[in-house]
Amino acid sequence: MKRSFGLASIALSLLCAGPAHAQEDARKVRVDARKPLRLDYQSDAWNKDKNKAETSVLLIRDSKTGRTAQVQVTETGPDTGLFLGHYQLDFASDQDPEMTPEVYVVPPSTATDPAGIKTVNQMIRDGQLLRKPYFLRTENRNVQAISVYDTKDQALEAYQGFLKTGTGRQIVDRAAIAAAQAARQNEQARVRLEIERKAETERKALEQAEAARREEALRRAAEMDENVKALRRQRASEAARQAMALYRKDDFAAAEKKFQEAVDLDPENQGYYFQYGVTLFKLEKYERSLVILDMVKGENVKPAEVSYYRGLNHLKLREYGNAHKIFLDVKNANDPALSPAAGFFAGVIDFQNENYDSAKGLFEYVLDHSKDPQIDRQSESYLEQIANIRRFQELQKTKFFVNAQLGLIYDSNILSVSAANAPTDLSGFRWMYGGSVEYRPVYTEKHELSAQLAVNDMYSQDSRFQAKTEFQNTDALQTTFTLPYRWKSELLGKGYQLSLTPGLESVQMNADGEGAREAILNSLVLDVDQTFVMNEDWFSTYNFELRRDNSLISSSAEESQSATKFSLSSSQAWFFDTKKTKALIWDLGYSRNNAEGENQRYNRVDTALTYLHPITDLWSGTTRLGFYNASYAEHLTGRTDNNIGVTLAARRGLMKLLFINLALSYQKNASIEAYTYDKYSFMTFLSWDQNF
Repeated sequence: MKRSFGLASIALSLLCAGPAHAQEDARKVRVDARKPLRLDYQSDAWNKDKNKAETSVLLIRDSKTGRTAQVQVTETGPDTGLFLGHYQLDFASDQDPEMTPEVYVVPPSTATDPAGIKTVNQMIRDGQLLRKPYFLRTENRNVQAISVYDTKDQALEAYQGFLKTGTGRQIVDRAAIAAAQAARQNEQARVRLEIERKAETERKALEQAEAARREEALRRAAEMDENVKALRRQRASEAARQAMALYRKDDFAAAEKKFQEAVDLDPENQGYYFQYGVTLFKLEKYERSLVILDMVKGENVKPAEVSYYRGLNHLKLREYGNAHKIFLDVKNANDPALSPAAGFFAGVIDFQNENYDSAKGLFEYVLDHSKDPQIDRQSESYLEQIANIRRFQELQKTKFFVNAQLGLIYDSNILSVSAANAPTDLSGFRWMYGGSVEYRPVYTEKHELSAQLAVNDMYSQDSRFQAKTEFQNTDALQTTFTLPYRWKSELLGKGYQLSLTPGLESVQMNADGEGAREAILNSLVLDVDQTFVMNEDWFSTYNFELRRDNSLISSSAEESQSATKFSLSSSQAWFFDTKKTKALIWDLGYSRNNAEGENQRYNRVDTALTYLHPITDLWSGTTRLGFYNASYAEHLTGRTDNNIGVTLAARRGLMKLLFINLALSYQKNASIEAYTYDKYSFMTFLSWDQNF
């Protein structure tokens, strides 16, 4: 009876629901299906291109009705890895306006298939597509927000964070939550053990009864006349033929009776026992099917086929250890039809148990050996999810980020002054070099906290690469120490990221033209940055900066540069293609410099347009046009600066950690005579990044 049951295709329709037992509480969650839902999912595997915001698909399903909907999710910005989507469900009915949501990560190839929804629904029913743990909450009384995670621990951490920061009510003790979780796990383990012991006892009773029944049938057959035995074998063959016809019509109940008849008539035929066991499996009589298949041995059945269905029975009975061992044996048998499917199921079990390295190897084996497109797509999906989890785990382990830069600038007007006031050559070269070190002790799904030290210096020469004191007196050594904190969540129904960065800055320069460089400016800075995902193609950023500059340069009272300064700015980015490689970015900002010296006080308005575009397959480019107006209303002789600039830039990677940047810019500043100038510059520099 080789291949009579269509084994490979049937296997895909029989996978159990996986970790459903671990998410029973999620099935009790209720949401109002008349209100919109917002979903977010952190996926580094979906973040394939670091220079653009990408899109993918999540699936939401009502566990009561089985109705499903695909939700397109979009990355909040280039290289964030956070995907957001909004959807207005239509699952509500007049009788029941609520639903119980389940969320799935859908393979992109399946989502774009014309029969995608039908295929996905079948995969959910078969247990090939596993539910994702999530954290559901209501915000502002209207927004139903679902944060989707790869592991239960991540979802629990998000819930604990919400209890601490998301409400104004009493904070729940983390130790109490951990204790409750441990107690729950212990109780679940006790119940599972009790169920397994009971199942084992019942199975042994079935085995004993079936073994006795078969021994009696074999004894009677041995006592029969050969002619009688031949007639019974003929009748058994006809009963088996009829059973197979019924099986192919999915009439498994009738097929069971016919296979039982065939077994009774010819108890020596192992093929009938195998077919009988598979039919019992189709009828969800897993215990009895397992007992029958355990008794199947002989030359006229394939051991791999028998083991395969034994594994499926254990899987349905949630006896994952037994199922995993059997599937590995089938996988190692190198059966062209069965080994890839068995390897897939073993991989799913490893994935459920968070044995990601083993699961990864099994899914890669499936891709190398399977000829079934559906099982290939699912293996690719699991590999993506493993990459997500591994990427997050690696990022959690990564504590240090090191950057180094080296570049050269040709500047036509290093001193940025009117050529009429400077008869000597103003053009020259400026070497720039420096780097930064960042230590990140905190990195979770929602929170990041770092400490960063950056040092940058310049060395100027004239146009013949000779040292020039006048230029070098303007070379600034800048040192910055910051403590950036980031929080990723949702706000006002939009994907949201908040960055708070307090810092200290110091500038050294040879301002007096004598001896070595000395400190000329110390600053305290607080930078607040907020980013909203308005829709798939529109991203909004709002920034507030407050700083206190303490100038150490000796000067007259009216020229003192010590100041309190604040800045407000916004950046709006619109993307023009689905790949997010082309964008128009508009920047608008206002700043007020309240200096101690009236000649240094100003109000400034900045605006700029930037066009982001690919140049070649290797080079990305930007074109930027900027303008600012700075009004020194209290200047003793009156001063207003109008500055316009154009910049063309390009960037590409040379190696994994090394990048080259090129930029050409021109500026023209109109002001009072001493501050009227124009200049152009060309810059090229290399940057190197290393994380560990």
